[in-house]
Amino acid sequence: MKKKIISFSGPHGSGKTTAALSLTSYLKKNNIHSGFVPSSSRNSLYLASKNLSEEMHLEVCYLQMTNEIQASMSYDAIVTDRSVFDFYIYGLIRHPNSIDFLKMLKTICIQHSKLYKNIVFMKKIYVDSKIDVDQKEYSKNMHEFFRIENIPNVVYPPHSENDIASSLAQDIN
Repeated sequence: MKKKIISFSGPHGSGKTTAALSLTSYLKKNNIHSGFVPSSSRNSLYLASKNLSEEMHLEVCYLQMTNEIQASMSYDAIVTDRSVFDFYIYGLIRHPNSIDFLKMLKTICIQHSKLYKNIVFMKKIYVDSKIDVDQKEYSKNMHEFFRIENIPNVVYPPHSENDIASSLAQDIN
């Protein structure tokens, strides 16, 4: 299967959705049949809970994967504003002692990420978030995870984030 998913990753308030929508728009203007897949957590009541169970966490992650796979059957390029690795990092922060859960979630996420053409890591935080997870801790954990696991195709945005769309779109065709 051809890799055609570009996924944005990063803490809340880092501009993932804005950049993902900008890229989707750019691709469409350049006649690339593309679709936007929003984070499954947007429509989930689960992630607002500070007591998110492991099962609820897995359900939201699986929904994200399902939405990405279904969209990839209909479009030449998919852009999503949350990668599956975001769900892993939130699991790591919320359930640090659940070794079996984290091992399973990590394996699932790494396997699914093989569908990703690029993972754009947005580490700068623009907006303070009301979510219960420390966003700086999240960003540090994600950066370390990408480094330690040697995840391929991780892209750090150029200095001007307006250039993200044009630099990523060059590789689509």
